[in-house]
Amino acid sequence: MRSLVVCLILLCCSASCGSKYYRSIRLSEFTINSKNKSTKIINRIPDYGDGRREGCIIMPQIRVELQTQADTLIFGRVTDVDTRKPLIGANVKSISKAGIETRLTTDSLGAFKFAGRLRHLEVSLLGYRNFTARL
Repeated sequence: MRSLVVCLILLCCSASCGSKYYRSIRLSEFTINSKNKSTKIINRIPDYGDGRREGCIIMPQIRVELQTQADTLIFGRVTDVDTRKPLIGANVKSISKAGIETRLTTDSLGAFKFAGRLRHLEVSLLGYRNFTARL
């Protein structure tokens, strides 16, 4: 009986998370000065779902764009990876190379700015998959 229940669970999960969904899912994206830096994202494999890269639970992904000026002033924008609409009220946590932690919230355009040389960046918003990048 127990093996029958396990088989049914696996069957249901494979049916709801079929490979046709994996092709249409876009993962989080990260750019610095318009150059793709998505390899710097450290949490691209989720801790939920069926263990595949995208997991079984589908959550919207975050896109972060950074622009630097004079190596100390950083402007950022947080958007939805699919729609490119700004994510208002996203929590942004940055840790500078000096170890200073800064917490900000994005404005109505999904924008934020801070000073310092970036070492670590985390972005979170309810309903979206958390974004973490290490530079």
